[in-house]
Formats: sequence, C-alpha cells, structure tokens
Amino acid sequence: ETAAADIASLRQSCDGANADAAIKACSALIGNGSLSPSERAAAHLHRGLALAAMMQHDRAIQDYDQSIRLVGGDAAAFKARGLSFGAIGQLDRAIQDLDQAIRLNPQDGEAYTGRGTVYRRRGQIDRALQDYEQAIRLNPDDADALANRGILFRLQGQYDRAIPDLDRALRLKPDQALALYNRGFAWQEKRQYDRALQDYDAAIRLQPSAPEFWNGRCWLRAIVGQLQAALADCDESLRRKPNVSDTLDSRGLAHLKLDELDRAISDYDAALRLQPRMASALYGRGIARLRKGDHVNGNADISAARSIKSDIAEEFARYGVR
Repeated sequence: ETAAADIASLRQSCDGANADAAIKACSALIGNGSLSPSERAAAHLHRGLALAAMMQHDRAIQDYDQSIRLVGGDAAAFKARGLSFGAIGQLDRAIQDLDQAIRLNPQDGEAYTGRGTVYRRRGQIDRALQDYEQAIRLNPDDADALANRGILFRLQGQYDRAIPDLDRALRLKPDQALALYNRGFAWQEKRQYDRALQDYDAAIRLQPSAPEFWNGRCWLRAIVGQLQAALADCDESLRRKPNVSDTLDSRGLAHLKLDELDRAISDYDAALRLQPRMASALYGRGIARLRKGDHVNGNADISAARSIKSDIAEEFARYGVR
C-alpha cells in the first residue's frame, strides 16, 4: 500500500506544473521496474514536456522518442516532439510529427497552431494561414492562434485584419509581448501614433531583452519628433544587438531630424554596408549630403533610393523630412 501511495504521489508530481519537481518524479517512475510500458511512456512524455518548458529541447526529444518507442506513440507525444523539433529549427521533422499528431487527433488546435508556425518559418504563408484558421475554428478563444494569424496579417501589410486578431488575442492573454509589438507596428503604419507608442511601451515592459522592440519605438519616436528619446532607444537596441541595419537606419533618421548630419551619414553608411539596397538609408543619406552641400553624391543617393522605392520621398515627407 505504501509503494502504491508513493507511485500515485510520483505520478501527480510528474504531471505537475513545477518543471524541476516533474523531472525528478518522472525520472523515479521511469526507473521503477514494476510499471507497464504505457505507464513508462507517459512518464517519458511528461518528463519531456517539463524539459521543453525549460528550453532543453534536445533532452526532451530523447524522452519523446522513448515514449513513442514504448507504445507506438500517441497524438500528444507526436505533437510534443514536433513542437520541440520546430523549436530547434528541424522544420521538416517538425512537420512530419505534427502531421501525425493531427492524423491521430484532428481536433487538437494546438497541433494546427504549431504546424502553422513551422509553415510560416518555411515561407509557406498560405498553409500557415490555413492551419491558424483551423485552430481558431476549433477554439475561437485560442489566443496563440489569433496572435499568430494577426502577426502574419501584419507581415503581409493587412493591418485592418491584423489589429482585430491581435486585439482578441491580447484580451484573452494580455502578456504577449510579440503581439503587442506587432499591433504597435500596425497602428504605426495606420498613423495612429499614440496607440502605437502605448503598445511599444507595453511590449518593452514585458520583454526588455528584445532589441527589435527598442528599435520599433526608436523609429516611431523619430517620426513624431521625440528625437532624444529616439536616440536613447536606438542606442539600447544596438547595445543589445549591434550592427543591425534597421536600427542604424532608425538612428540615422533621428540624427537627420536633429540636423546632426555627420552622425546621420555615419549611421546610414553603416546600415548600407550591411544592406546596400536599403532605400530609406540611401534617401536619408542623400538628404544629409545635400544639406552639407555635397550635391553630386546626395542626388546620386536619392536617385538610387527612388529606383528601389518610387514613393520614398513621400514617405520621408510624412516623417517631417523634405
């Protein structure tokens, strides 16, 4: 009776939310020779889930392998292994496992969401959208699927479709920093700058380690004329991730609007070394060179920028640079 009670307690901990306790309990169960194959398979699965929660996906996959070998695998094991393969960039293997998980349990929305994200990373946008939409059909309150579909719409420039999805996702799950950042970007493109700034602020509070969030707010602040604050944001972004062309371009705009022309040109030079056909950096550098009296090189930059992006002058005019 004591042994049975101990095993029951271990099972409860193995399936619990505390990852460290789960790993310890599951390991004890796996080492218990009296358990059936299906019970050991469950313990391997739950230990794998705990390891995956700790971002130890390689070790998690080893447990999922054992779980599948012991009983031939169930939908949960294939889904978990597919998600871990996706997390470490083995996208083809992720798709194979998630396909199998969906065949075994076509009502599992999380498997569709996971597969949709792998398709997005492979550039298969239509298939990603189909999977996100199926996940939402299965569960209209799936915050992850809504956020992922909204982000995909944002990346496609469909801001009026992105914002409602991201609104719903954030009502259901308010602490999604990436959803906040993408909604902020969408509001920015719709020129609703106060709303965009609120979302960038919230995203940075939730995840200050993300350099792209600091750069997003830097660019927005440069547009609206909060120039010293913009420089501080770009500096922070570059401190966290140096030599990023987009961030150098953002800081170049802030320097340009401050009429700090040499600094602007330096930033634009650095951005263009990384991305030679960056229209905004070419145009900004061209304006800075013209203001310094270098008409030959300034006009050459502006001509090159227009050949890449025909409406670049109108875009800069919206930013207050003419």
